[in-house]
Amino acid sequence: SVHRSARKVETTGGHRFAVIGATISGNKGAEAMLRAAVHHLSEMAPGSSFAVLSVYPDEDRALNRDPRVSIVPCKPLALVFAIIPLCLLHRLFSALRLPRTWFRRVPAIRALLDADLVIDVAGISFSDGRGAITVYNAAMILPSLLLNRKLFKAAQALGPFNTRLNRFLARRLLPRVSAIVARGGITQEHLRGLGIREVAVCADVAFAMPVDQQAAASADGLCRDVFFNSPLIGVSPSTVVERYCAKRGIDYTGVMARFVDHLIATYDANVLVFAHAARSGRPKSRTNDLPTCERVCQQVQQKNRCRFLDAALSAEELRHTIGKLRFFLASRFHAMISGLAMGVPTLLVGWSHKYLEVLDMFDLGEWQMDYSELSLEKLETRFGSLVKNEQEIKRKIAAYLPEVLASSRRNWELAMELLTASTERTG
Repeated sequence: SVHRSARKVETTGGHRFAVIGATISGNKGAEAMLRAAVHHLSEMAPGSSFAVLSVYPDEDRALNRDPRVSIVPCKPLALVFAIIPLCLLHRLFSALRLPRTWFRRVPAIRALLDADLVIDVAGISFSDGRGAITVYNAAMILPSLLLNRKLFKAAQALGPFNTRLNRFLARRLLPRVSAIVARGGITQEHLRGLGIREVAVCADVAFAMPVDQQAAASADGLCRDVFFNSPLIGVSPSTVVERYCAKRGIDYTGVMARFVDHLIATYDANVLVFAHAARSGRPKSRTNDLPTCERVCQQVQQKNRCRFLDAALSAEELRHTIGKLRFFLASRFHAMISGLAMGVPTLLVGWSHKYLEVLDMFDLGEWQMDYSELSLEKLETRFGSLVKNEQEIKRKIAAYLPEVLASSRRNWELAMELLTASTERTG
């Protein structure tokens, strides 16, 4: 089983949560995890509020429509050169019993100090081969640890920890986290290698993200014309996978464009190309797949049967749209999550163990490809097998999804157990 048996957590009144690793703009997987956290924790503790420490505060404020959520600036440079040093100073002042009220003038520090629980929804962290991002993963949780806040790492992929810097940081910081939830058995084994054994295993929190009627209606409005009446296959490219492929000399956008033409010719289907990480009007970045999608569509020959959905849709709108597909080729982790959550046979082209440990929850581990083996021929062959096994894949998703959804919701039961246990000890 991927989760422990659920038990209801009694709580009275709302709580104040600080959320790190989440944004509303950019990577829609991060938004999906935030929406899930807000929904389920608000159900368990009505009246709760959520301060989101955001790397895109202006964009997130413009997109935020939830009165329970407040956006707090926490840009990477400010985090490293201002917030962390001030948290170190706060720790020193605490040890010396000196006044510390002036530290609260910094919004991010005030949000952490006010929080009953800090929730980390980073999808993947402390993983080898990610360079500066590994340092940022450490910097992101360091203020909470320096301020002695209860920190809950919701289900995410961690490890492997083989590179010197990553292992050094993980060994010194992860044991100090109040609770860590592994997103699968591979992550659990990586953590055991660090000596961290008391780790729950739960499904990704985004599985249990609800889609409200307004988001569904908005997505339906984008999919009204005759293009959507034909069999529909979705392709969601990723700028991250494109960068990995470039290092191997693989023409990712070229392969994807020729594959779109193959889908149209072979399966007499229309193809919808869309970004699962988008920042409209912003330059190319790890959290903006729109330029990559555009380059793919520019190279497609049969443009009358390929539609580029060039909007920055919300996580809920994207999930509802993905539910309209018959088949799906994804390169973003949470695009794959939405495909599985909507019962759509999905083939994944990615770069980490994080995909496999989730697909294994559905006994579908064979439906993922590492970017290093990407070629048009291999992609055509693997997708052809996906089509042939459509009914078996749908049967497995339907069989395992209820347990996975319960496991996803279990994250928040564990968070509330941590919070209430802390309250009982200090109350």
